[in-house]
Amino acid sequence: LITLNGALTGMVAQCAGCNVYEPWAALVIGIMAGVTYISVSRAMLRLKLDDPLDAVAVHFGGGALGVICVPFFKYGEGIFWAGGTPEAWNSLGINLLGLVAIIAWAGFWSTLVFGLLARFNMLRIDEETEMLGNDIVKHGEAAYPKDAWIEMQYQQAKEENLPPNMKDLVEMKDEQ
Repeated sequence: LITLNGALTGMVAQCAGCNVYEPWAALVIGIMAGVTYISVSRAMLRLKLDDPLDAVAVHFGGGALGVICVPFFKYGEGIFWAGGTPEAWNSLGINLLGLVAIIAWAGFWSTLVFGLLARFNMLRIDEETEMLGNDIVKHGEAAYPKDAWIEMQYQQAKEENLPPNMKDLVEMKDEQ
């Protein structure tokens, strides 16, 4: 999951300047995005903010990084290409202002929408449904049945070379 979300963060970070990056720059930005994902994800955990999909780390982290990277990596005109020219640095200032505007816009609407939902007790599900899972209660089936986690290679291998967490699943499957 960390690898997938790191890759998604890299793709989000590329979007801001995908038409102006050289391949080496895209690689560097992708690596930076992976580090950004891990940093934002860990910060969210430390702050005890609920984000089970790590959407903030992927989209905010990757998006902010991408907006900041364009003025540096833009082919021929970026800070790394044009050096300390006023135009290159102005571009960074404009992008930072744009990032502040995006954060303010998203913050305003998120506060309004989620604040109203919380005010009318529509933001969270009841504790029993939360423990059982929305998939069964609301949709009548499990989104992630345990059988989906047991691949053919694990069934064939049985006890041989299985990670400890998979041995119990294979035993449960055999009992059924």
